[in-house]
Amino acid sequence: MTYSLRPAHVCDAAKLPDVEQAASELFRTMPELGWLADAGNIPEDLHRARIPEGTTWVAEGADGEILGFLSAEATPDTLHILELSVLPAHHRQGIGTGLIETATAFAREKQLARVTLTTFRDVPWNAPFYARIGFSMIEDVNLDAYLRGHLDDEATLGMPRERRCAMERAIR
Repeated sequence: MTYSLRPAHVCDAAKLPDVEQAASELFRTMPELGWLADAGNIPEDLHRARIPEGTTWVAEGADGEILGFLSAEATPDTLHILELSVLPAHHRQGIGTGLIETATAFAREKQLARVTLTTFRDVPWNAPFYARIGFSMIEDVNLDAYLRGHLDDEATLGMPRERRCAMERAIR
């Protein structure tokens, strides 16, 4: 499969919720988390607002189809990944890793200290995947207010806090 990685364009925003929805369907294979497939996605208008910030990238197939995306936000010293989604038919082709590497290169260029994310500890395509590509778990006692806030917000949305974690990849 041939694909390219590039910064997202505002015209891509309409396609990103569908990619996220397709990716979230995998949660249906886990009965206790299947509800996440029905929990909603980042809305198109929020993508439209974030894309000009330069922290959203897409994987585009040779035919122009959006195969995956990564959406992040920058803080003074961190690039925080808000969402990484890849169409299930294109899993295990390096797309997710490529998007992570693209985001990490951006963080390095901006002289940020790290890339962070929140994820499920025990879902194979979550924390175990990120650990394989260089992320490490942050113990709860070492969480900063920003990451603790993300995890608290996720718990409010119904995600089981005991199964969630924050991870980081140092840049410097």
